[in-house]
Amino acid sequence: HVVPRTRPPLRSRSRGVRAEPVLPDPDRVEQVELAYLEGSGLWMLLSGFDPGLSDQKSLRLYRERASAGSSPDRWELVSRVVVAEPGVSLRRASLTVQSTGVTVAWTAVSRGTSRALARVGVGPDRPGSLVALGDSAFQARATAVPDGSLVLVVDHMDTTAAVPEIRFLRILNGQVARLAAIPSPFTGSYTVRAAAPDEFFVVGPEMGSDSTDVPVRSLILRLSTSC
Repeated sequence: HVVPRTRPPLRSRSRGVRAEPVLPDPDRVEQVELAYLEGSGLWMLLSGFDPGLSDQKSLRLYRERASAGSSPDRWELVSRVVVAEPGVSLRRASLTVQSTGVTVAWTAVSRGTSRALARVGVGPDRPGSLVALGDSAFQARATAVPDGSLVLVVDHMDTTAAVPEIRFLRILNGQVARLAAIPSPFTGSYTVRAAAPDEFFVVGPEMGSDSTDVPVRSLILRLSTSC
């Protein structure tokens, strides 16, 4: 979600109480992701220029403090997940929180190349492990599986194929293993949720099949990796 700072922040009122959202680093924010887990609290991922660095962009992971107030001090910086190299853009970042740690997935894009990456097992005292998920990727998303494991979904764009491919990946003993793959019907970003250890819902936009159909519609896929 892009948060432009071209005018004062909007305020809302509910039953006489005024609420104003506050970010720890409000300037030049390009994307914000939030995730909550009972017992772990609220987490925030910010993408954009990093005020702690010299004119560089980064992905920064914050955790809401237990005594949260309505100020930037409510957020504790847990990790600079990654700092962008010169000429590289960090795009389509996603955030997943589990009891075993936080996973951040993103796409690193430079001239003529794109690569899906993830940092898994991030915690207040753990930097986590950096994992390469594949080149020629549009986006990558992680989803927590009911058995406590993690599955990563990557939209892979092979220049020799007619359509992109959605790949379901799992990390086993530090190595990336492919569970399944299907041609992608989506025309943009999608989201994924696990319904069972081997069953997933993927939701995203799909173009209408003919001129009489709606131009863009929502498509929900229910997929099993056990077939």
